[in-house]
This record gives sequence, structure tokens and C-alpha cells, in this order.
Amino acid sequence: MGRNHRPQTEGAVYHVTARGNRRAPIFHNDLDRAALLGIYHDVATLMGWETYGFCLMTNHYHFVLQTREANIAAGMHRLNSRWARRYNRRYLFTGHVFERRYSSTLVTTDEQLLGAIRYVLLNPVRAGMCDHPSEWEWSSYNAVCGAAWAPDFLSGGAILQLFHPNQTIARGRFQAFVQASLDARRV
Repeated sequence: MGRNHRPQTEGAVYHVTARGNRRAPIFHNDLDRAALLGIYHDVATLMGWETYGFCLMTNHYHFVLQTREANIAAGMHRLNSRWARRYNRRYLFTGHVFERRYSSTLVTTDEQLLGAIRYVLLNPVRAGMCDHPSEWEWSSYNAVCGAAWAPDFLSGGAILQLFHPNQTIARGRFQAFVQASLDARRV
């Protein structure tokens, strides 16, 4: 019996994630993370995805993206297949790299979109890998804040527009939005 097909919609926003098999690492170093971003760039360009946020951890990744066409399944299959082939070739492994198919959550409101992005950006803080998302270079936080180079696939400006039309003001509000969640965790 085949798997159930996931709903796909043109113009839908998704929070997608994939985790290593048995929670094993899918990234061993910065070269691996850079390679995954390169593969993601190719897939996002081919599929016409707009990316609002991302975070690469050690044993999983997150992307928040919008599709133009109903192609999330095809794109995620391409992304995870290319990564698994590269990973197995590089580390002389065989078999599954990911524990299961990617997970996806449909995002339907601006509030959900901002919540998903904040969740993604705070992942390394919750995992104890850093104290602030600005300390984790493998997420979109610093790029959206204007403190680091932004990958071509990242549409950080679209997120900033949700905070204010003026980019400087929007960046301050975006940082305050993320910081408020950090402050709430410390109380």
C-alpha cells in the first residue's frame, strides 16, 4: 500500500523540516552546511520557492518557504534525495540518511508565519548550542537583521515588511520580536 499524498497548494507557505535517521547527524561540519544551502538554492530556484527563514542544526534542518506551484513534495524529494546521495558518497555510507519523509506544517496567517520563523531561529538556543540566535551562523537571523550576507534564495525583506515599511525600523522590531521570546524563556 502506498503512502497518503500530502495536500499541496499553489502559493502555500510551509514550515518544513527533516531529521537524520536515528537522530544521527546530517551535518558534520560547516562545509556540509554550506553544501546543503547550495543544494537548497538550486532546488528553490528550480521550484520557484520564496524562502522566509531557515536554520541548519546538526541532525536536522528547518526552512520556512512559499511555493508558487503545488510542488512542495517534488521539491522536498529532490532536496532530500540530492543531500542523501552527497552525504552517503562523502562519508562512505549506504542506506537512509533521513529517518522519514520530511515534515511540513501549513502556515496560513502572518502571525503563524512570524511564529514559525521565530521557532526556527530559536532552535539552536533551545538546543543549548548558543545563547542568542545571532551567535548561530547557520540560520537566516543575521541575514534578516542585516548583520551577515543573505543567500540569494532568502526573502528576508518580505518578512521585514510585516514589521514596518522602513527597513531600519523593521529590523529593530524583528530583533525585538525574537528577543521578547528569549526574555520570556528566562523569566
